[in-house]
Amino acid sequence: MNNYKDEQRLIFRDTIQDNLIGPGSDVFLSDNEQEIISNYPLSRYYSGILFPEREVKKDDSIGKNDNTNANAEQLDGNEEEVFKDNIDDGNDIDDKKEYAKPKPVDITKEYSEANQYFPTNFGLSFCVPKGTKSVNITFSFAKYIQLNPIQAKIEIQKDEYEKFINNPVNPIKDYLVYENGYMFFNKETFSESGLTVYTLKERFKQQEEQKELLYSSAYNKVDKLLGRLWKRVKQEPLKIPLELSDNNVNESKELSLVEDKESNKIITCYYKKIYETSYGKFVKILMANRESQPKKEFSFSNERLNQKALFQCEVSVNGTTFLPYKQLLESNPFDDELNTINFQYREEYSYGIGHGCAVQWDNDTNPKELKTTFLPEVDIKNYSNEFKDDFPENLKEITQLKKLSIWTDLDKKDIIEKLKLFVNEYQKWIVKQKETKANSNYQKSLDTIIDNQEKTYRRLVSNIEYLNSSDVAYKSFLIANTAMYIQMLISNKELFGKKEVELSDINNDIDYNDIDFFKDHTFNPEYRPFQLAFFLLNIESTIETESDERNKIVDLLWFPTGGGKTEAYLALTAYTIASRRILYKEKSDGVSVIMRYTLRLLTAQQFERATKLILSLDFLRKQFTDNDDFYFGNNQVSIGMWVGASSTPNYYKDAYKVYDN
Repeated sequence: MNNYKDEQRLIFRDTIQDNLIGPGSDVFLSDNEQEIISNYPLSRYYSGILFPEREVKKDDSIGKNDNTNANAEQLDGNEEEVFKDNIDDGNDIDDKKEYAKPKPVDITKEYSEANQYFPTNFGLSFCVPKGTKSVNITFSFAKYIQLNPIQAKIEIQKDEYEKFINNPVNPIKDYLVYENGYMFFNKETFSESGLTVYTLKERFKQQEEQKELLYSSAYNKVDKLLGRLWKRVKQEPLKIPLELSDNNVNESKELSLVEDKESNKIITCYYKKIYETSYGKFVKILMANRESQPKKEFSFSNERLNQKALFQCEVSVNGTTFLPYKQLLESNPFDDELNTINFQYREEYSYGIGHGCAVQWDNDTNPKELKTTFLPEVDIKNYSNEFKDDFPENLKEITQLKKLSIWTDLDKKDIIEKLKLFVNEYQKWIVKQKETKANSNYQKSLDTIIDNQEKTYRRLVSNIEYLNSSDVAYKSFLIANTAMYIQMLISNKELFGKKEVELSDINNDIDYNDIDFFKDHTFNPEYRPFQLAFFLLNIESTIETESDERNKIVDLLWFPTGGGKTEAYLALTAYTIASRRILYKEKSDGVSVIMRYTLRLLTAQQFERATKLILSLDFLRKQFTDNDDFYFGNNQVSIGMWVGASSTPNYYKDAYKVYDN
């Protein structure tokens, strides 16, 4: 039983499981194993399903033939190309002997995996030690059969039932029974009445004007009982001891799981493939639905199709020790990025891959059981974007926004010196990364990572030097950080309230238009290290149009939600606007920054945050005249949003009409 009180996120996970895969999506019974649903199973569930194979008759016209294997993964395992050194034995392996030479594979022998839209099979591949003789495979699934309403029951509170049954205008109260928390139809009374379900339903619907009945919980439950019902029939799990002595067995041979008693035809089967390397035995298991259904009757509301489909399918493996499974070569001559990823995650072992599904295991270091899953999940490790414990305390103040603003109590020399010491801590970290050991497969990837880190360090140093030498850059830097400070202050919910307030509710004793209010405020926000580093990386390239970094490099911020990406690019936004106006003065009109979002909801939220920065910038601009050091123009700093004609006008003439109205 899941402890939802301690881990409320599990409520969402299990709700998704219940409604997309099942069972558990309806209210008839608490016992999901005996589930009853009021809809076609194929209309209710969307995953974990094995469809019957689609028949294409000979007289079907050209163009209608359906290639059910169009999206098949013929050789997705690459089992023969797995490195021998997946086992961490501490020994490097000679480059020429890192994996067993692949043998030619006859594709016609490989059982093709089915079309992704109507999968007929699914399974997993895994690896076990070479000496393993056998493993235990368990195949689980359920089917659904149509249920006569007279055979169904639904859970209900006794007081709800009695209130419903005692209503004097209830036309069907004589046909209902309550027992042990369930309401169902009285079979004897129903049979003696000569009524059909249809006529009973018509009689029931005639009372829809009786609101006391209509809006009751019992009414809705009776309505469900009178609907189209399907009952889940869980099949007894099929446990198969799988012998692993058949190396390179004919993988197109179907191995029976369930046979039709009348025709002796195999209707559920599995396929196996075993490939032995010097590393271990790779085993591929596919479970398949071998029933068939005419293509023209392949509708989710077709009763026969619903009866033939298999639901909540699962394959589990135990009874052995599992070795880490590598799906792809760890040294790929055509994909350096893949090599880097394999190196970075070299200590994160995967013990299986899914075919048409995912695989989960019960332990990350020594799993005893593998299972297929159609709802893969993983616990994301905690991350930190704060300073490391060994970061010098005396340097942390350089990330305070006020120390980098027009109100700083540090002189320019101190700021530049502290920024250099700040990035030197990054250089010290790079030196530690060089101590990382890598075998011959990974050395190139390690060298590439270190080289990129050193390039980033050199860029940081170069940009700080530019900040020191360029008056425009330095002024723009201080202005941008000041605007960011104001933006963070007015965005702080603890200081300015957790919800919007009317102008009449604002404290009139505080002059929010006085810049000294912000200058003297005790609020003291800090940049996170990566935010300040991202800002520093782009100091020169934002101003110098011919900069190589501007024209040849794209910096990508890749960080989890809530890590602070928005503040990082907003700071650069403010710097761009300020420097452009200082440099080009009256010729700086036009769009300075374009921000593009992929989700409408994200657009609205990010637009609000960007607007606060733009307002802060414009407020700051108004405080200076052309005789002041931090003057950056007379023209208003503004922001606009375009999300399509359904939300905002596409043309000025349309906007004027909206404005006039």
